[in-house]
Amino acid sequence: MDASGETTFRLRRQTAGRGRFAEVTVRVEAARQNGVVVSDRAFAWRLDAYGPDAVFGGAFDAEPAREAVDGLWAALRARGEAAPSVLVSVARIVESYADTGPGDIRFAAEQAVLRALGREPGGQQG
Repeated sequence: MDASGETTFRLRRQTAGRGRFAEVTVRVEAARQNGVVVSDRAFAWRLDAYGPDAVFGGAFDAEPAREAVDGLWAALRARGEAAPSVLVSVARIVESYADTGPGDIRFAAEQAVLRALGREPGGQQG
């Protein structure tokens, strides 16, 4: 984990001639039981990218947020039941309308958690 306590994983890949992109930033902290949460401002980066009239947090963000949560839980399950419990908070989810497809955010979220927990990201994206 970096000094800020946040860890980012960025997926940038070409697959079958198609760009794949997703970036997820997470914070992991000790907890009494495993849990995941997505910040209300996970998509607020759009304000910097598109200006003060950019919209975030609406219904159109529900699917990318759900994908991130799926990735977080997958990473926590991969640790095994004996691992210490943690709370994983998603600080930022960045997608690209042209290059983010189904599964990209899930993969980036899972890899961000594994990186935050000291495991080298990698593996195969489905």
